[in-house]
Amino acid sequence: MIRKIAKGLGIFFVALLTIMAVGVGASGVARVQARQLAEPTGPSAVGRVELALTDAARVDPFASDGGPREIAVWIWYPTAKGNSAATAPYLPKTWADAANNVNGPASVFFQDNNAVRTNSIEGASLQGKSPPVVVLLPGLGPSIAEYSALAEDLASHGYAVVGINPSGSSQVVGFPDGHLVYGTPEGSIAETNIDAWYATASRVVGVWVDDASFVVSTLAKNPPALGALDLSHVAYVGHSLGGNASFEVCARDPRCSAAIDLDGTIFSQVRSSGLKVPGLILQANDKASCDSFCQRRWRGAPQLYGQQRAVHACAPPSRSAWIDRRRTGRPDHARCGAGVPRPGDSWHPCIDLRSDSRTIRRSPRTLTLVPQ
Repeated sequence: MIRKIAKGLGIFFVALLTIMAVGVGASGVARVQARQLAEPTGPSAVGRVELALTDAARVDPFASDGGPREIAVWIWYPTAKGNSAATAPYLPKTWADAANNVNGPASVFFQDNNAVRTNSIEGASLQGKSPPVVVLLPGLGPSIAEYSALAEDLASHGYAVVGINPSGSSQVVGFPDGHLVYGTPEGSIAETNIDAWYATASRVVGVWVDDASFVVSTLAKNPPALGALDLSHVAYVGHSLGGNASFEVCARDPRCSAAIDLDGTIFSQVRSSGLKVPGLILQANDKASCDSFCQRRWRGAPQLYGQQRAVHACAPPSRSAWIDRRRTGRPDHARCGAGVPRPGDSWHPCIDLRSDSRTIRRSPRTLTLVPQ
């Protein structure tokens, strides 16, 4: 009997190891296959440049060397179609290799960054003059390159997308001169206690807000080589922790025309103070059980959250709109509606910026600011 059990266990573990080996092998093959980012939907082609900005007035709070804060910035922008130049790499080689190895042995299960193909033409000429600006902030850990599809689509519709890499908070950030900055404990959030987590998150977001303010002010004073950008009206868009940062910097920046939070909790000062301009909070409908973090998310915040707990855009009453994912609607343009939606209503996301006649359009693939 014991021999039979031992034999059965042996067969089981051999089969398990075989399945694991096949799975790892298949993943190793799949991860190096070329992956093309979705083609932008706008009328323009897309250019991209990379910049390094240094805030000499600020010691980097995420680094231990006492040096000034360095920020790697990517700008996507509209360019004329018909350019036969090669597209830019998803990540520069040195950065891509570092990002491939940041997860250690588990990296075999992640896409090889060198195999991703973009639609952006590096250093292409700017189409037109002074495009309006969208500042894009990532979540905690990812680099701004991971939002390339969104950035390219926005740029194809006439926007200059200024992507900010929060060095020290991203797993690894590469600079144009080739040097790399890895994530640090000071730039991350390790706490599991709710109060401690939010305290640390607020500190991290504060640095990101300062980063965004510095980048926008610097580009306004010293336009990039590709040409001047229209920084008189800026939209801040962020994902996760970057979503909170987008609302916070918008509340402080008089140039801000709108803020968009993609699946992020608003917990910093703007949670109670609110915005003076339209803001869109895009979140999944909570159907699963709500843990302590979830409960804290929805507690209070009358300035930002209304009665609708699915997806909702907070804005002045005359320019409010909500989205309810329980029902589907056409992914086309929609004018802003007023008032509080009734349960079951299906609204389209829209923010009428009035000052420059743009609205928000949601397609099945992306969320886009579209000039009219």
